[in-house]
Amino acid sequence: MTTYLQNCTIMDGMGNPAFNSGIVLQDGRIAAITATPPEDTQVLNCTGLTAAPGFIDAHSHNDWFALGQEAATYFRPFIRQGITTFVVGNCGFSAYGYNGNTLHVNEVGGLFTLNAVTRRYPAFSEWAKAADGCAPANLAPLVGHGTVRTGIRGKGAGALTPAEMSQMLTLLEDALQGGALGVSLGLMYEPGIFAPKEELLEVAKLVKKYDRVLTVHPKAESSISLSYPLLAGSHLLIALRELADIVRETGVKLQYSHLIFVGRRTWKDEGAALEIFEGLRAKGYDVMFETDKDKVPEIGYLFNRTCWHKGYAAEAAIACKRYAFDVLGFDEVFSLVRDTNYPSMNVAIRAGMLVRGRFTKHYRGEDMPHYIFSVRKCGEGNHIVKEDGE
Repeated sequence: MTTYLQNCTIMDGMGNPAFNSGIVLQDGRIAAITATPPEDTQVLNCTGLTAAPGFIDAHSHNDWFALGQEAATYFRPFIRQGITTFVVGNCGFSAYGYNGNTLHVNEVGGLFTLNAVTRRYPAFSEWAKAADGCAPANLAPLVGHGTVRTGIRGKGAGALTPAEMSQMLTLLEDALQGGALGVSLGLMYEPGIFAPKEELLEVAKLVKKYDRVLTVHPKAESSISLSYPLLAGSHLLIALRELADIVRETGVKLQYSHLIFVGRRTWKDEGAALEIFEGLRAKGYDVMFETDKDKVPEIGYLFNRTCWHKGYAAEAAIACKRYAFDVLGFDEVFSLVRDTNYPSMNVAIRAGMLVRGRFTKHYRGEDMPHYIFSVRKCGEGNHIVKEDGE
């Protein structure tokens, strides 16, 4: 079957300017780009629409859902956004790469669980073969250092023995030889947080040997964390400098996930962090990061269970709003509320908030529509905002 996408804006993904033309699709593939539709072709008017190569999600955890019985459910929200390739196995945890005889199989996922897949594939090669046959999108897999390490000795603290280190490096190398694009570290999580620099250097050297990428979730993303002594200086910068040292000593390619500044006190570290990256790149090191330029404060309240359903929520929400306005100096406060959570909607309304829009969050295979409520410091409670569509 031949289909013609008429009058669409085309972005070729090569950095060239967008242009207007048509696309001939034949048997699900692009056959030609032409402004003239072929004869006897189904024509779809794409005026106002854009055609582009599939986008890449550079930080995904969908390896934990790729082999599930309803795998498409977990990928569909991304595919609807044009994402067709997922870099998976991030933050030190992957659904593969661990010792098949491990006594810690229920811990190898760290943040995730093997219950999400139809069966276990400890070896990377086995997982890759299975995923190639049924994954609903393209997968670019990393192997998780935390998963491999946990499979050997659990999440316990302390350095690996020489035998354990050898086994870990062998499993990582098996994955790299099998096609893994690199190794991911989750240094904020167990067991990555316990790995000494010597261990991380050995991992980095192995990644460098195969000219792959080392992706890292750092030990700290804020000026104060649980990873370093309280008065040691900015914990975010300490964590970043440790990784910069590893790059200098090994020459490994580094993807830093994520360069975010959690907490208002950390925002001042932005310039120093960028100087570290710029300094490394100026010396020829291949280091990159992803970030979100927006700085959004999050304020919340937590009740003891004995205080639930007693009418305190509105009072707490109003107190949080006042704190954001009067102490933190913000001009607007937002609240995201599930469309079926009527008590929370009432709390938002009592706090002077009005609906500004809607969005759909996808969680564990379920689409969850949410309302976006907000209130501004100036004229709060006295402004009228029409509800936006999705």
